[in-house]
Amino acid sequence: RTQFDSKLVRFQSLQERLSAQISALYRDLGKEFARYAGLFLDEQCTVELDLLGDRARRRGPQVDPTHAAFYPVINGTPRYRPEELSEAQRLFVDIAFRMAVLELWRKKTGSTATFIVETPEGTVDLAYMVRVGSMLSAFAARGHTVIVTTNLNNDQFLPDLFQATPKKERASRI
Repeated sequence: RTQFDSKLVRFQSLQERLSAQISALYRDLGKEFARYAGLFLDEQCTVELDLLGDRARRRGPQVDPTHAAFYPVINGTPRYRPEELSEAQRLFVDIAFRMAVLELWRKKTGSTATFIVETPEGTVDLAYMVRVGSMLSAFAARGHTVIVTTNLNNDQFLPDLFQATPKKERASRI
């Protein structure tokens, strides 16, 4: 019994430390996601975490994806189903989430990532492409390499994307 009690105390201590670390990661992920998604949507964004999968285990007419653990919250409204966002919002909210995860990884390891993304021209109108450029530029400004494939060659997206790149280097990067 003494051995059991001792191991239980140790286990509870480890569990508390792990919970604290997960809470810190969740908080940091929310901050990074808010940064990138906010640049695209120009709205207040954060993430709701469902670590135990309670939403995914629910049954009924609107069954959530069984793999979901993170849900975007836009202007205070959780978006539990992909259909609650437009096609462009789904695409770039997903990209913002991936960049947030990579930024957390950079902060923990000190290493940067190479992020390859396609910006489909039919998904986003030109006004949003300026925001996409800002979002990708902000990610690159933290030391990451961003490779963008696009068919857009307009006078708004590319200059915004290359705003932090010295003019002499721009031609070689396109």
